[in-house]
Amino acid sequence: MQSALDTRRAPPYAVGGSDKPVCSPATMSTAESRMDSRERVRCAMRHLLPDRVPVFCQLALGHYFLHGGIAPHEIWFTTEGFAQALVRLQQRYRFDGILVNLPGRPPDLLSRVRQIDATDEGTRLLWADGSCTTVPPDDNPQHRLATQASLPRADFARLDPDRLDALDALAGYWWNVCHVPWIDGKTSPGLLRQIPAYFGDTIDRVRALTRRGMGGASSTIKHGPLVYDQAGRVATIDGRMVELSARELGLLEVLLQRAGRLVSKDQLVERLCEWGEEVSNNAIEVYIHRLRKKIEKGPIRIATVRGLGYCLEKIPS
Repeated sequence: MQSALDTRRAPPYAVGGSDKPVCSPATMSTAESRMDSRERVRCAMRHLLPDRVPVFCQLALGHYFLHGGIAPHEIWFTTEGFAQALVRLQQRYRFDGILVNLPGRPPDLLSRVRQIDATDEGTRLLWADGSCTTVPPDDNPQHRLATQASLPRADFARLDPDRLDALDALAGYWWNVCHVPWIDGKTSPGLLRQIPAYFGDTIDRVRALTRRGMGGASSTIKHGPLVYDQAGRVATIDGRMVELSARELGLLEVLLQRAGRLVSKDQLVERLCEWGEEVSNNAIEVYIHRLRKKIEKGPIRIATVRGLGYCLEKIPS
């Protein structure tokens, strides 16, 4: 049995659809043999020999919630939120590709939320039909009916397999199959016979975000030895990655964007509260203290302006 990457049947290959022949990595210098992710995946899919095995990874949803820098309910219930989380973590961990494991959402889905509350279990969304969804900060959301009963599942005790129109009344079926309380755009009762157009929106959005990252303006902010990639939400000092929490990254981003200028505590609170969780002024002091311990090296300094806020001191050029 031959491997898909067996060199014995790999001809001199053309990368990226080009007719230009490319030497095998075994005959190249180290610098010459490096492929970008697109070239690496394309090469492997053609049963040719890439410079290394392409890396894809389907991260747990809880990991996106904790480290995507986006409110968990926006990642779960909006196409834009999930696409941004996918691209940010793919860039942070430098995966060669992205596995899209949730369908796109109706563009106005969150407009049907009557109320959003912070609870001990996570963010609670109360929908206009009375049902509710609890989105934990680190795990898959749970949906309940207006009666707070668990979702009825599709099984032979509830369904006649010859009469599947009753599926529409089973919220548990649609939640477990498509991860939404209901399906917009169904043209007939029962099984989903026609895929709604918005299901593919996540893929389109991911493509748009990756193209923007490849060809748009630089998303990198440099501050002396500190480099921050806004797209990937990764900070490095002298080329070494700095391990920062999502909230520490949020504070760092604001301070970098306004380097040399005062940033009030209220402005920092407002930025962190965009993620759907309340943050106090006292908590800001704790996060700034942690951030200082991790980034204040060499000329990098966060100054406290007592009673007003903080300032990332400018570094003389």
